[in-house]
Amino acid sequence: MPVKVWYKSKTIWVNALLLVIAIINVFQANPATNWEFLAISSAVINVVLRFVTVDAIGFFEDDGV
Repeated sequence: MPVKVWYKSKTIWVNALLLVIAIINVFQANPATNWEFLAISSAVINVVLRFVTVDAIGFFEDDGV
C-alpha cells in the first residue's frame, strides 16, 4: 500500500486548521466561534475526508521498496 508523507494529508491540514481556530478563540475576549458548530462541522469534515482517503500517511514517502 502506498504511503504519502504527513504534510500531503488533507485530514491533517483540516484538523490543524480547526485546532488553530479553536486556540485563537480561547484567547479572544469575545469568541466569535460557536463551539457546538465547530465540533459538529469538524466531525462531519473528518467523516467525509475518511471516505475520500486512499493512502496511508507516514513520516517518509514510500519509494516502493
